[in-house]
Amino acid sequence: MSFDFNKIHKRLSLLTLFWGAPLLGTLSCAFSSPEAAIQRTEQDLNDRGYLPTLEVKQEIRSLLQGEISVDQAVGISFACSPTLKSLYKRLGVDNADLSQAFLPENPSLSLERRFPGKAAELDVAQELLSLFLLRMKQEISESEFESRRNLLAHELASHATLVRKTFFQYQANLELREFRKRIALTRESDYLAAQELLRAGNRSQLELLQSKRENKLAEVDLLDAELEVQKSREDLQRLLGVAEHERHWSIASRLPLPLHQEMGEAELEEKALHDRFDLQALRAEVKALEDNRSYVNIISRIPTLTLGGHSEREPEGDSSFGPSILIPIPIFNFGGAMREKARLLVEEANQRLLAKEIEIRWEVRKHLLSMNLIAKKVDLYREQILPTQKQITAETQLRYNGMFLGVFDLLEAKRKEIEAGEAHIHNLFAYWTERSELEEALGWRLQGNVAAAPPAEEGKDGTPHPMQHHEMHHHGGQ
Repeated sequence: MSFDFNKIHKRLSLLTLFWGAPLLGTLSCAFSSPEAAIQRTEQDLNDRGYLPTLEVKQEIRSLLQGEISVDQAVGISFACSPTLKSLYKRLGVDNADLSQAFLPENPSLSLERRFPGKAAELDVAQELLSLFLLRMKQEISESEFESRRNLLAHELASHATLVRKTFFQYQANLELREFRKRIALTRESDYLAAQELLRAGNRSQLELLQSKRENKLAEVDLLDAELEVQKSREDLQRLLGVAEHERHWSIASRLPLPLHQEMGEAELEEKALHDRFDLQALRAEVKALEDNRSYVNIISRIPTLTLGGHSEREPEGDSSFGPSILIPIPIFNFGGAMREKARLLVEEANQRLLAKEIEIRWEVRKHLLSMNLIAKKVDLYREQILPTQKQITAETQLRYNGMFLGVFDLLEAKRKEIEAGEAHIHNLFAYWTERSELEEALGWRLQGNVAAAPPAEEGKDGTPHPMQHHEMHHHGGQ
């Protein structure tokens, strides 16, 4: 014999009155899409200066055919890097977990039919406590999602910093290669001049061999510089994430000059404590744990509250219908351990939050101090040490040509000029590395446009660039 489904439908409709109101209240919350979460994250990054305002996604192909800036490199990486795309997929997974938290548990339905005869039973049950606590669970899930979203944003910001540091490393290596190329040309010129002077009887065989050695060592240094250029270019190519055949891009071969920093230490620290993504993630985690503690305080005492309805038809044809309720009896487990764990998790997270704030202040002070001191070193080299060493080398060359000084004196002067030039380039790279790490410690990009380097021949103040070396000409005895 078949069931009377009209009666079943009527009885199920009556059961929905027990939980329909809280269910409608919880389902009224809107679901967010993964695209919305990604847009929020990208907007946060853009507000902090990590993403360029240039619409690189539409211009990538043309950008990769010419010279790209450091900001464009970051934008290309964000648009093309498979590593970053995987992070965005992870955000989509977290968003799916959040959406799942907005759904109540499904009711259970049990049907029973006994043969022979007409006996039948129908049970419908719904865990009611989870419906009333659903909004609380949703708030916990929202805070957890916000924590994970901020951690993802922190990873993206760290990736942007890595791209910038790799870009500056490649730029420094290009500059060092050009520097050593000029040294190699000068050494070759010295060696050819030494051969002429030896034939004229104005130089010894020992001096010729020493000049040859310096010439070949300069070639080795140039090969080392070329290796570093290729390695750093491959590192940047990997971070850009573009296709293998898109390798025609280039960058400026000169590191920019340091920028003036207007904000003070205290202001930078406070801004970092307000803007750091990982700190915001910890704050969201603390909120989630505090909400969870309130949730645990309830479910540790009343874990479940199941409300149901039972319909039964006897073999004689009589039918009965009535509600049912299922409540666990707290005899063995009073939930004290759950409540204690929830309390300790909140306290532990608060301590981690305090430790992170201390760490951020330390990072800001450390990188700000290093950046400012290195900027002063750059100025000293550019304005004092490089032009002074250039004059020393020129004077030593004149005295060597006049046979007042030996070849070792000249080589020592040239060596110190080379060391000064390379130190200047390394200091410039160290400055931009420290600035990038300071920006990562702050959680946002420092204001100020990248200053263009002076022309290769001469700086704005008339001082030479370290790649501009004094050409050594041998006059003595000719």
